[in-house]
Amino acid sequence: MAVRNGAVELALAHRETDHLDGGILTVDPRRRVVIWEGIDGDLGCPAKVYGSTWEASPAEIAESPAEFEGEAVRVRGRFEAAAGNAPARLVDESGAAVFVTADPDIARLVAVEAKRWPGQTLEVTGVVRRDTTAPAPAPRYTVSFWDFDASAVPAAPAISAAAMTLKLPELLANADGAKGRLVRVVGQFRGRNLYGDLPAPSFRHRLDWVLKDDRAAVWVTGRAPRGRDFNLDPNRQDDVRTWLEVVGHAVVRDGQVVVRAEKVALVPAPSAARVKAVRIAAGSSVHPVVVFTLPLDGDRVRSDARFVIQFNKYMDDDSFVGHVLLRYADSPGSGGFPTMKLAYDEGKRALIIDTGVALEPGRRLECRLLSGIVDADGLALVPRQGTAAPDVIDVLHFEVER
Repeated sequence: MAVRNGAVELALAHRETDHLDGGILTVDPRRRVVIWEGIDGDLGCPAKVYGSTWEASPAEIAESPAEFEGEAVRVRGRFEAAAGNAPARLVDESGAAVFVTADPDIARLVAVEAKRWPGQTLEVTGVVRRDTTAPAPAPRYTVSFWDFDASAVPAAPAISAAAMTLKLPELLANADGAKGRLVRVVGQFRGRNLYGDLPAPSFRHRLDWVLKDDRAAVWVTGRAPRGRDFNLDPNRQDDVRTWLEVVGHAVVRDGQVVVRAEKVALVPAPSAARVKAVRIAAGSSVHPVVVFTLPLDGDRVRSDARFVIQFNKYMDDDSFVGHVLLRYADSPGSGGFPTMKLAYDEGKRALIIDTGVALEPGRRLECRLLSGIVDADGLALVPRQGTAAPDVIDVLHFEVER
């Protein structure tokens, strides 16, 4: 344990199905911020989770950057490319600007996509950090972002207009009709079958790698997952967040659809894109359980809080629908928040809950995880402690600040 500038840092580890993950939990009572970040190296937890996300403008951050340091923010503005030693900027209508830099996890994708961004409106989500490398005498702060919304940017042309554009589920459903034809597909890079999306014996060549959208997965072969601006490693899970556009000829090999790639390009994840896990490599004998939450169970939360629940295994995100109830604890007859939205981050094995409305000050909340939630193996969620009730597996409690 260490105390730095009034913030308490705890080195912690939690057990996964077959190994330990380590990280640093930082609690800053002055700014009311909780941060969990994995340590470097093989033991580092892949999750990087911050407290509630603030909506902020470039002007608000520029006016008082120190007050936002360590905070997760969502900021929108006109994108200006990096110049000289200065990072890229987002500029609002008043002319105020904030520096932005891509998190290493998405740096390759951003390097390619950012060529279309100058002068366009962009929204990023990240954490405000002090830039210790800045040469200027005054402190410089940047938003290190892990997510971006470039939906307002005009779409780039397809890398091959002559190819027949198909979604991966459509390609698998009409494999005979597409066989031998030039097709264009978009999906998430899944490495060399790192998540067991396809039968292991169907791997045939060192250039084989998997592309997936929803539950549909295909082998891509004939071309490595790299281009002028990117180079993905089929054996690293860190690269699996990347989405690719592939143009090639569809063939059937040993009963499996294969795309013999001619062109490969990076693309942003399509709107509402989903990739569903098949199974966890550790096997199906371990039941899923909640291992971490932000805010922490029992904590006080802000009125704009979002809730993150991390599990020890990859989950079937369809099973969350109808089985997660967030409501005020003093209104047991309440059906929860009609505006609530659920999102599942497979890379972090985390469920994100957004109520969609401001929470009422002073009210107590409870998040009920109901019977029916299962992991990618179909195994049912179990409680962290004790025995599950007939319909309620686990309950988290929070209190909204006054």
